[in-house]
Amino acid sequence: MIPGQYAMFDSKEAMELYIEFLNIPGRKFSFDVPPDTPITCELMHDLLNTAYHLVGQSTYSS
Repeated sequence: MIPGQYAMFDSKEAMELYIEFLNIPGRKFSFDVPPDTPITCELMHDLLNTAYHLVGQSTYSS
């Protein structure tokens, strides 16, 4: 699988955060964005915080 194969990212950092999200052990959710909507760092920070919280970590470490 190629992470973000069809996703648009607003920066390299946003893409790296997305890859981190995909690699969270025991991740409990995924997400979709509408076509032609870029994934931003702000979105990824929010999703990472939520994902780590759901697996028992208070925040992510990036």
